[in-house]
Amino acid sequence: MEIRRYLHQHPELSGFEYETTRYLANQLEQSGIDCRLGPDNRGLIVDFGSENATHRLALRADIDAVPVNDSKNVEYRSRVTNAAHACGHDAHSAILFGTIVSLQRWFCQENPNVAIRAIFQPEEETIQGAKRLIEWGVLDGVNAIMGLHVDPDRTAGTVALKAGAITAQCDEVFVEVMGQGGHAARPHETRDPIAAATQFLSTCYHLVPRALNSHQPTVLSFGSIAGGDACNVIPDSVSIKGTLRTVNNVSRTTAMEKIRQIADGISLATGTRVQLTWGASVPPVMADPHLTEVVQMASTELLGSNNVTSISRASMGGDDFAFYSQTLPASFMRIGCAGQRCGHMPLHNPGFDIDEKVLPIGAKVLSMSAVQYFWPPQA
Repeated sequence: MEIRRYLHQHPELSGFEYETTRYLANQLEQSGIDCRLGPDNRGLIVDFGSENATHRLALRADIDAVPVNDSKNVEYRSRVTNAAHACGHDAHSAILFGTIVSLQRWFCQENPNVAIRAIFQPEEETIQGAKRLIEWGVLDGVNAIMGLHVDPDRTAGTVALKAGAITAQCDEVFVEVMGQGGHAARPHETRDPIAAATQFLSTCYHLVPRALNSHQPTVLSFGSIAGGDACNVIPDSVSIKGTLRTVNNVSRTTAMEKIRQIADGISLATGTRVQLTWGASVPPVMADPHLTEVVQMASTELLGSNNVTSISRASMGGDDFAFYSQTLPASFMRIGCAGQRCGHMPLHNPGFDIDEKVLPIGAKVLSMSAVQYFWPPQA
């Protein structure tokens, strides 16, 4: 809990996780656990067990924060403007720390032929961290990987699992609307990019869903729009940022084409130039059936069958854990973090918090899952 609260007070955005890395490294060293720095001195790798192990399991947590202001009235609220652990990465890091302490003692004493690799990963929110670490070699010699994410829609003390696709395919979309600025009193002398941008957004929200099969969920959301500095000046350009989330390639291709058509149509109708650019793309997180069964058995043993449920359909959220799951057998659990007094606010909300009893529960489930991965219980 102390680790989670310290991280919560001192969040760092993607690409700047230097102090977070140093703090976690210091906590590990104080526990007698060696670690090495990731590329650019951000992120940590912890290896223990046999160097010549025939089986090595990786466990991953993310460490970056999101650019929102923490609105909670608690002693451990963020001390950093426009940065907060509103996605639970502080909890993930604390859970992995507890898991390492537990497993390191046990593995070193009794099990010379297996190994664990713990990964404290930066840059999850900008979907760069996993790819960067994979290119760096973090999965070399690894046979499988496990991860988790806190879930405010579920009560602390519960776990939810699903084999196959757990999350959506996520694509960043960037739109630049370029017109001709001028005086707000004489819009007829301009090619107003703000008017064109509002038409583009409204048309996308109206027409993209109408072009798609309603049985295949698709979510198009725009989270940033910027243009102009004065109330009486029409600017030359407006920038828009958003994401497209789909569950199959047909929906993805159809939605992308419809958005392009809308951009072309708004350009023609308004005399502006609506330039559409697709940014980073993250595939779905894919859960291996066997590894998911291992986590289910371990969770059931610890929490009871009533507290371990199946996820009915993939979340429309995304996670760059997907890149690990494209490379190795992977499991990814949703672990409830809602309590009686906190933990109910949605992810990325300024008021997001967790019921901290999820921390030891998460560490126990992850530890037991690792043990049962190497030594399945006998029937």
